[in-house]
Amino acid sequence: ERPEVLGTLPRRAQHLLAVARRTPLEPPEDHDMPELPFVYAGVGRAFRTAGVLLHPTVCGPYLLELADPLGRTVVEWDSSWVLYPPYRRAAHQEFVKRKHLHLRAEGWRVVTMQLAEFQALPDWEAKLAFVS
Repeated sequence: ERPEVLGTLPRRAQHLLAVARRTPLEPPEDHDMPELPFVYAGVGRAFRTAGVLLHPTVCGPYLLELADPLGRTVVEWDSSWVLYPPYRRAAHQEFVKRKHLHLRAEGWRVVTMQLAEFQALPDWEAKLAFVS
């Protein structure tokens, strides 16, 4: 916070900032976001168990589920769109590819993990070894 700068803003800008600060960062309960419940749940749990600190971060319009904002690194699946219903896959594939391009242009390192290989691992210990 810099109150001296805030005081120089027009009242409408101050009001907009106040509204933005009161707005919750979590999506509403009725908002369908398939990524949140299950797309990164397994690999996120594996990273936490392995002692790797990755957490949700907002970068521009993107919610990065597994990110290190200080190191500007994000971990994502190479093909997360296959987890979507068939009617949404093409749109999500385009979205993910565009997101990765934008993140790289902003200086982020996008690490893509092989989704099919991770899902094919037989047990939890193998998945932990995969992320280590």
